[in-house]
Amino acid sequence: MLHNPSGGKRQDVWTKKWVDPKEGESRLKRKEFSTSDREGGIIEKDGYKVKEAERSHKGIIKQTQIDRKVIFSNEYEKKFNMLGESKTTTRSICSEARRMLNHRNGTKFEDLAFINTKTGKILRSTEYNVESSAKPTNKMVEMLKDTSSIIAIHNHPESTLPSAFDLQACAKRGYKYGIIICHDGKVYKYSINKNLSEQEFLSYEHRTGMYYGNEYSFSDLRDSIYSDLGALIEEV
Repeated sequence: MLHNPSGGKRQDVWTKKWVDPKEGESRLKRKEFSTSDREGGIIEKDGYKVKEAERSHKGIIKQTQIDRKVIFSNEYEKKFNMLGESKTTTRSICSEARRMLNHRNGTKFEDLAFINTKTGKILRSTEYNVESSAKPTNKMVEMLKDTSSIIAIHNHPESTLPSAFDLQACAKRGYKYGIIICHDGKVYKYSINKNLSEQEFLSYEHRTGMYYGNEYSFSDLRDSIYSDLGALIEEV
C-alpha cells in the first residue's frame, strides 16, 4: 500500500486503486459471509432489500434459480470426487449441496452446514433469513472444538467466488476448508493459512472485482491470491 498524505487514502499496489482506510474498517465490521447490495432498483419487501426487476409475482428471483437437471446430474455429483474425501464424506457433501440449493432456490438466502470428516456428524443452519448472509447455530459453534476436521459448506445465490468475509471466517474458525455451492452449478473450495489484515482484505475484494470485470482470468486471480495472501481457491 502507498499512502497519500493529502487525501488520507492508500493505493493498493496490485490494483493501483486508491482506498479510504475508514471504508475498509467499516466493511470489516460486517457480519461474516455478508455481501453488499447491488446498486439500482432496490426496494424494501418483507424487511429485506431486493431488486424489483429480479422479483417475479411469486417472489422468486430469476437470477438465483437453479437448473435441476444440472444440479441432480451425474456430472454434478462427480465434481465432489475431486475433493479427495472418503466416499461417505463425498456423498454427504453432495447431498448437503443439493439440499441447500433446493431449499434456497430462487432466493438470496444462504444455508450453512458443518461436516465432521472424522465422525460424519452434520449440523445445519437453515433458518437464518438475512439475504447474502449465513450464521451458524449455537450447536454448530460447539462443534468447532475439532475444527481441523470440519468442512464448512454454504451456498452463494448469485454464484460468486468466496468473499473476503468467507476467508476471514475460515481463518478465524480454523476449518479444514470451506466450500461454496453456487446456484449456477459451480463449486468452489477455499482455504487460508492466516488471518487477513485490513489491507489484504481490501486487496482481495479489489482483485475479485477485477475478475468479475473480466480484467483477469480465474487462473491469474487464483495464483496471485495464493502467492500474496496465502489463500487457496479452486473450482472443482
